[in-house]
Amino acid sequence: MSRFFGTSARSFIRFLGFKVDKLPAVYKKSLETFTEPGGVAERKLGTLKEVYIKSRNGNPVHQSHFNRDDKEFIISARIVGSRDTKTCHIYNDGTGTVKKGGASGCQAHTSTDFFSRPPVLSPTYTAFQFHYTPNFLAKPVLDNEPHENYIYLLIEKLFPFLSRKVTFGLPRTVPPWQTSIPMSSIVILHPSHFVQRYSIVIMGHPRIQGQRIRTQVATRMAEAGLQTLLLEAGGPSYGITGGDLDSRRPAWLDGTNLTRVDVPGLYKSIFASSDNLTCSLNSYGGCTIGGSSAINAGLFFEPPASDYDLYFPEGWKSADMKCATRRLYNMQPSTDLTSQDGKRYLQSGYEATKEWIMDGLGFKDVDINAEADDKTEVFGHPIFDYENGQRGGPVVSYLQTALKLPNFQLETGVQVLRVERNGSHATGVFAQIQSSSNTTFIPISCNGTVILSAGAIQSPGLLMNSGIGPSSSLSALQVGGKLSPGISPSNWINNTFVGAKLFDNANTFIELSSPSVTSYVYSYDSPPPTDEALYLNNRSGPYTFASETAVFWDTLTRPDGSIAGFQGTVDSSGYGEFLSNTTITLNVYGTSGMKSRGNVVLNSDLQPAPDGNVYYSDPQDAQDISAFIFKIFQKLPESLTALNLPGNSTLPEIEKYITTYSQYAVGSVNHWSSSCEIGKCVETNLAVKGMKNLHVVDASIVAPLTVNPQFGIMVAAERGSELILEGLRRGSSTVHNSNLPNHKPQGPSETSFPSENLTQKVKMTTQNISLILARHPTGYPIPGEDLILQSTPINLTEPPPPGGLLLKTLALSLDPLQNHGIFLVLLSDNPLYTRGSTILGPGTFSTYQVIPSHIASLPVLHGGFTLLSNPLNLNPHLFLGALGMSGLTAYSSFYSLLKSSRFTKSNPAKEFDIELAVIPEIRCHAKLYCHLSRSLIFTV
Repeated sequence: MSRFFGTSARSFIRFLGFKVDKLPAVYKKSLETFTEPGGVAERKLGTLKEVYIKSRNGNPVHQSHFNRDDKEFIISARIVGSRDTKTCHIYNDGTGTVKKGGASGCQAHTSTDFFSRPPVLSPTYTAFQFHYTPNFLAKPVLDNEPHENYIYLLIEKLFPFLSRKVTFGLPRTVPPWQTSIPMSSIVILHPSHFVQRYSIVIMGHPRIQGQRIRTQVATRMAEAGLQTLLLEAGGPSYGITGGDLDSRRPAWLDGTNLTRVDVPGLYKSIFASSDNLTCSLNSYGGCTIGGSSAINAGLFFEPPASDYDLYFPEGWKSADMKCATRRLYNMQPSTDLTSQDGKRYLQSGYEATKEWIMDGLGFKDVDINAEADDKTEVFGHPIFDYENGQRGGPVVSYLQTALKLPNFQLETGVQVLRVERNGSHATGVFAQIQSSSNTTFIPISCNGTVILSAGAIQSPGLLMNSGIGPSSSLSALQVGGKLSPGISPSNWINNTFVGAKLFDNANTFIELSSPSVTSYVYSYDSPPPTDEALYLNNRSGPYTFASETAVFWDTLTRPDGSIAGFQGTVDSSGYGEFLSNTTITLNVYGTSGMKSRGNVVLNSDLQPAPDGNVYYSDPQDAQDISAFIFKIFQKLPESLTALNLPGNSTLPEIEKYITTYSQYAVGSVNHWSSSCEIGKCVETNLAVKGMKNLHVVDASIVAPLTVNPQFGIMVAAERGSELILEGLRRGSSTVHNSNLPNHKPQGPSETSFPSENLTQKVKMTTQNISLILARHPTGYPIPGEDLILQSTPINLTEPPPPGGLLLKTLALSLDPLQNHGIFLVLLSDNPLYTRGSTILGPGTFSTYQVIPSHIASLPVLHGGFTLLSNPLNLNPHLFLGALGMSGLTAYSSFYSLLKSSRFTKSNPAKEFDIELAVIPEIRCHAKLYCHLSRSLIFTV
């Protein structure tokens, strides 16, 4: 924070963002003039409270975005006043910029355009969301059902917005310094902010990878009622994470709530000019909220069951991972058709590859995730974790859940240096606050847990800095002064498996050219006008996906029975020296079953880094990958020419090419994994070997997968969270340290905190949020008056009543007559439903609900429940139906009619055109549905 005015009135204005004293003198003076008492800003906005000075790439001076014809340079500031908040463009003479059309002054501060996601909830609001798509209608997951007339009023009120999410907020009291800071980018004002002790601290080094997993795990811990602190060294990423959006986006996204992170077609630009979204700390990854999920292509492929059964230990086999996989699908949307107009774009490369791989080699065309277990000679469209034409991932799904919980806290700008411990018991973490030079000790409660989620290179590095790892590395760190002064060699936990078996996919780029191919290169600053309009207006077109147009897999069984996996991914453009408009790129990976492994080692700066053995250290991998390329080259059609590696290359020539470093071969794809193996570096429950309350949950525990790792790593986070919570419930992962000496780190510029006498066990309670009808509305319901939110504690570890269930509500029908919902079984004492099942049945407006035996045992048609059968992995909301009870009644009438003797199985016709006007048997209960269509076609 910077203050530069001398008067008492100005001293109450908070100046954030670009430092005032770093402004050019003329703009420093113009800002003072613009914000002076009685000046332009105060006249327009009221008494000024906050000025956030924007910058892009470290430069606050730029040309106006309000008026493209205005060539004068200005500075931008988001100014919060007592009457309004606006973004103002300020000339060097202290006056405001002029918009096109002649409107002088400041741009109105809006949060989102018509098709954008709602912003992250501000700390000033507690909110609930109604979700509607053309396929389903769901009411908020809250409690105590209001009168049905209210529901109909609400539907009528919401009808203009039925294609997007609508957020209602209820004000609550917050500290004054938080009133304009999004929860996803809380500013740490002082180390004393951490005087509270947490049950769970989740972090990593944290600028590389891992953050997507930290977000997942933190959400699951907070949902279980634990006081959860999530530490992130990076800053804002997606538009919903706040901050200076202009510094993270091109000008054509101005006026939206989007950054380059949100737009899938801009993902390559992140690597060209990162805007502090990426960093290279001996490995490349995302150093921002969302981690690598905020910067990668978003490819989202479910691993085959064989990956778990062949390469994972007991407790992590495919049968063990089913519930975790289902939970991930329930939380994380994905699609192979990203454009909201239902069209596939940039398909010339797909068609050329299809002719080669399917027609020539005989590979099968499959729905990749629907047939996840088949990875031998299969081909299809890529699947992305996108939603509504925008990037998805844990920030959009999991984090939004966590931010609504009172026991969850996210802190950005905190770089963890090591875990502090007393022998086998972690006591907290030692971190640096990046906005200052201060370091601080962040304690956990006496029964708390620390979870590392920093990725496959940084998590082993953090363990080493905590005195856990190979003795040679620990000795080097001790000499370099990196270990805690309280950890002597006798307290080291020597484990050579920390950092061992590091894996990354060995990849090769093959440039392909064909007259039938039209290359497409995404532009950061100037998309083709048609494509720009398609995206901004409809979330359609090429910018709704990240350039991958086709994907295929194959396997090879070696003489010893082991299996090697291969993947090919096709990009929309050429690469390197091959950039003609008829060129595309095939990226070939070696995947599961590869034998080459490296290690995480310390470099000369004592920072963790991969050694030189990651790629092709075992010659078997080069032989297998070259054999795969040779195989597919045998059917390369004449219409398709391989440019950098000739299609007629011999097997030895291919092997030499792929193992000789160039911009096309032996390159890192940053799919780092496997450096903290389950059973050797961590226990099956992911507790670090030799530790009782320190866990690792990230890519380092995941064995090499047959597919891009994002999906598998997120499933591992779900399974890991489940195992950690089970341990906490049993008490096996918590240690009562009342008999342990109080350990505090010592050292220069460290801040220690007084110990607290906390001896109670970790409480597994959380708040059950309910929607209450406080009074009957006389018109449209008014949030906060007619409707109120009520929060009551619920113990999520307390067993349900005999024969009963403890459920978490996923979605509810808005039809008050149908009153059904989709639920996740958290705990079960009923043999009909197991823990982790997804079920359909009656529900109320509450986040959690306890179902007694007499209801749980009823069939769904009699007011009870049924298992949700979802073999196609559809969105569970679809099973509620958009038509409600009346629509289901109409459907049942048609269904019964078709099963009647009037239409017998002997009838050769498979389709019947049922004319409502001429079939007297049908009594439609809802005239609306009869009116919508005079003719319905049913297939039997």
